[in-house]
Amino acid sequence: MTHKTPPPMAMVLLPVAAYIDGDAVAEAFRLLAPDAPPLTARDDRNGNFTFEHAGETFIAARMESPIPNGEAEANARYSLSALTSRTPFPPHAEHLVVAALGDGKPGIDAQLERLVPFTLLVAALAQTGRAIGVYWGPGHVTHPRDFFVDSVRTGPGGMLTVWTGVSMAREGQGVSLLTTGLSQFGVLELMVTSTQPGTALGRLFDLASYAVERGAAPADGDTIGASEQEKLTVRHVPSPSVPGTMVWRVEL
Repeated sequence: MTHKTPPPMAMVLLPVAAYIDGDAVAEAFRLLAPDAPPLTARDDRNGNFTFEHAGETFIAARMESPIPNGEAEANARYSLSALTSRTPFPPHAEHLVVAALGDGKPGIDAQLERLVPFTLLVAALAQTGRAIGVYWGPGHVTHPRDFFVDSVRTGPGGMLTVWTGVSMAREGQGVSLLTTGLSQFGVLELMVTSTQPGTALGRLFDLASYAVERGAAPADGDTIGASEQEKLTVRHVPSPSVPGTMVWRVEL
């Protein structure tokens, strides 16, 4: 079954009312992706913008209120940046809803082709609007602005770290890591368990990237590895965080 491509959506969190400069956003986009086609901006004079890029249309709509119920702040604990920081995520006063218009083409390749410039646009808006951070709804995760922009700047390979969050739990003498955003690609969330937390995180994103690129998690009982010698067995098990769903689990 072909995974239906959901429209990209994100929310840029602002500390106060912010003036969005379309030309500045387009220039920030160019600096983030100098080889990409140019971004053009159109201001409707009410604080909302329409952006055009390579045949795609994106919008940024200003909301003069925070996201309700502290949802964005609560999901900051799943950002990869939170694993090394104990600083509480600050509250926001307003936000921009950034979304793509129209239905995307089916298939994971088309979804990623659309998602990359959209993510660059979100980073450009966050950077020029002096944002606090970005709430990536499909990934159930909120990232600080600098972490989001720096991750996006590394190119498509670094974008998976902003498209999904990570939850961590101690498991015996080791650690258990679980993604929060692979489902937006039609892929089961991934759980990695290991007695070496330092290496587990890198392997988590390597394995997650592999699943996203192929558009599906490996089957239960399959073996995968970084070399011909490494054979890690995949098991499909109940999710520890979302009742009634399954995840694919790899023990390192």
